[in-house]
Amino acid sequence: MDHRDVTGLARGLRRMFESKRLIVRRMTGLGLTEPAGTGQLLTRLGDGPARIGDLAQMFRCHMSVSSRLVAELSEHGLVTRVADPFDGRSHLVQITEAGRDYLRRYNAEVGRLVDTALAGWSDADVEQLVAGLSRLNDGLEQALEGIPISA
Repeated sequence: MDHRDVTGLARGLRRMFESKRLIVRRMTGLGLTEPAGTGQLLTRLGDGPARIGDLAQMFRCHMSVSSRLVAELSEHGLVTRVADPFDGRSHLVQITEAGRDYLRRYNAEVGRLVDTALAGWSDADVEQLVAGLSRLNDGLEQALEGIPISA
């Protein structure tokens, strides 16, 4: 891929990130006003409880960042801390019923927006997009491997 192609891709990604900011604003208008990262964190916790350190590693952020997010979501009643059954000194974070409700509403709204955006697309086009995004994400994860995480 030559430099011009990468520049076009970078522009496309910037547009997509701007769209994400607009989606966040829309969510705020719907009363879904929790901090950035809430949807991703609650989605992960929907699979089961996790340690804060494991969440930080998964989201490639400093442990203090994931700890602050968990504290804020706990204040909103979306997550709770429970004792780790395998290590009494540690705690696990788990999603609450209010967190599951938030996640259902969040996913329903994002689903509506994506369905609208892809209304004119064929199934093959959508499958190609999913495959391309998956490859891009895998490549970015590999490129970022070993890069230190800052607070």
